[in-house]
Amino acid sequence: MRRCTSIHAGQGFLLRLIALTCVVSAAAAQDRRAGVLDPRGEIHIPIGIAMPHGRAIAEVHLLLRDCLAYEDDQQLVLFAGVPASWFTDRTGMTIRNLPTQFGKLDVSWKTAGRTATLRLNGDAAPPEGFLLPLPGALKSKVSVGEREIDVTESGFVLPAGTKQVEIQFGS
Repeated sequence: MRRCTSIHAGQGFLLRLIALTCVVSAAAAQDRRAGVLDPRGEIHIPIGIAMPHGRAIAEVHLLLRDCLAYEDDQQLVLFAGVPASWFTDRTGMTIRNLPTQFGKLDVSWKTAGRTATLRLNGDAAPPEGFLLPLPGALKSKVSVGEREIDVTESGFVLPAGTKQVEIQFGS
C-alpha cells in the first residue's frame, strides 16, 4: 500500500484516512501530475497544489466520519462505510472520542482468526442502541453476552447499554 508522507497535519486517524484517500485517488487515476512518485513507491502530494475550498474539506471530514459512525434517529450506526476487508484485518480498528449527538464514542474492533470483539466505551448512549451493518460476505454471527443477535434487513441491532460484542465469521 502506498502512503502519503508529505502531509504532516497531525496524527489523528481522520487526517491519516484523508491523506490515504488522496493517495488512493491519485494512484487510481494514474495521474502522476497530482503527486510525485519516489523510488520507494510512495506518492508525495504537494500541499500547495489545488487545495480545496474550506467547505469541501469540511464535507470530506463529515463523509469520512459517516463511514465510521453516524446517527440515524435514535440509533448510532457503526462502520457502515468501512470496506469488508477491514473487519477481518488483524490490525483492528479504533475510534476514540468521536463526538456524536449521544455523547463521545470510543470503539475498538479486534480480530483474532475467525472471531472479532467489538468494545463500546465512552459516554455515547443512543436510546435505541447501536446498529452494526456487517457485510453479508462475512456470514457473521453476533452475540452480546450469551444472547445471539438476529440480523435484520439493516444489520445487527445491539441493545442500548451494550459494552462488548462477540462476532464469529462463517466460512
